[in-house]
Amino acid sequence: MQHCTDESTDKEMSSTFSPMAKGHVFETDIQKTATGYVSDSVCNVGGMSITSHSDITGDFNSAYTVKSKSHNEGGSANLRVTRRRRSRRSG
Repeated sequence: MQHCTDESTDKEMSSTFSPMAKGHVFETDIQKTATGYVSDSVCNVGGMSITSHSDITGDFNSAYTVKSKSHNEGGSANLRVTRRRRSRRSG
């Protein structure tokens, strides 16, 4: 899946999901790489464990690309889900 957003949508998505993440993220590790950043997070929300990995690349002035993979386990139905997502922002 590819998802493209403009600057205002990008800011709205960040402000919408950031408060949720602050209350539930147990561990986040962000490392600078030669081409951007790598982020690994482990969260627990409503009895569900969510593990995610993201590769963020680009020049960050006019565009960036995020490739993300997450794995959900647990929750009310003991759900196991693995998702891969790719998004791209151009300015």
